Amino acid sequence: MSGPTNNNHYVPCFWSALWNTEYYDLKIAGANAPSARTQMLHVLNIKSDTIYSCKAEKIFYKERLGHIPITREEYLELTKFDGSPPKEQNLFDDDNSIVIMDIENHFSMFEESIGYESIFRLMKDHRSIDNYGSKVEISAFLFYHPYRASRYLLDLFEKYSASENNRLDAFYEWKYFMNKDSHALAITQILEGKWTVYALERFSFPICDNPVLNDGKKIYAIISPKHLITVDLLEKSDITHFKNTIGYIEYKRLLRKIITNTDSVIAHTNKDTLERLQKSNFWKKTRQIKK
Repeated sequence: MSGPTNNNHYVPCFWSALWNTEYYDLKIAGANAPSARTQMLHVLNIKSDTIYSCKAEKIFYKERLGHIPITREEYLELTKFDGSPPKEQNLFDDDNSIVIMDIENHFSMFEESIGYESIFRLMKDHRSIDNYGSKVEISAFLFYHPYRASRYLLDLFEKYSASENNRLDAFYEWKYFMNKDSHALAITQILEGKWTVYALERFSFPICDNPVLNDGKKIYAIISPKHLITVDLLEKSDITHFKNTIGYIEYKRLLRKIITNTDSVIAHTNKDTLERLQKSNFWKKTRQIKK
């Protein structure tokens, strides 16, 4: 049996690797691409205030984020919660021993079920979004992705910090929330909002720890370095708007949101954009707050 996954990526490598231009071009062409994990990216680190290059597998992860220590009793309770019999009968040496449960497979199933594949379809043909089925799929993706982010999971760990096993209790809440039937209303609100799809010629959009930014009024979803979706939640429209340019004010607003929602690094296809971000007053002020 393989050991637990030590580096749990909350932005999958197959997504962040798109910020390598050669890898991006291969994916657009439908050609065989090398491993997403090994793609080199330019990143700006908010803690060290440095710009450097690293592999996609070295960013947007939290070490042992998906590790949950459990006892035999807790394991049996968990299988009851799942409604399935224990898969492993010999995990524990005795009733007092503890093993590490790895929930990486839940993240993987999550990726397969909520429309991450729509990212690549949208890149190849951004107008493929202009049908009801695609829009429903992407609406679900826009709703659910923030709930696999490290910020959300760490907040859950903190919420249950006083409990005997805060990570297990947080996992129960996360899993219960992800399986709720009541999400249809929230997804419908996204579906019925005013959608704008930006498909630019240049590599323009950086990516941060939280690529789907939702402040309750408007969603900014950074799909690729050339593609951005915005959804105005306060205005209903059944028309999808397509643009091949983005206005200066809207772009600056996006960059500010990216900086605000950065917990570790911002990645981009070129160093020049990162250097400009690094010199901005907003970056400097945000770094002081996050120190």
